[in-house]
Amino acid sequence: MSNVPPDALVHKIAAAVNETGRCNVTLPAELAVLHQLGDAGIHEFAGRHGWTAIIHLGGEPIEFFKTVQTGEPV
Repeated sequence: MSNVPPDALVHKIAAAVNETGRCNVTLPAELAVLHQLGDAGIHEFAGRHGWTAIIHLGGEPIEFFKTVQTGEPV
């Protein structure tokens, strides 16, 4: 993947997901970085970090959730 979100955005998402189980990205600058990846790239980025991405119609906001693994209590 040619575009990679900056570490600060990755850490922000990770901190929110670890604390609350989800992160809504709504800031225009952060959305612009993620939209450069394209939909498939956003899902690939999320999967590499153990998250699930939901891209809402219109692309705003983008939500990240912790992916529940099989056998893990919900």
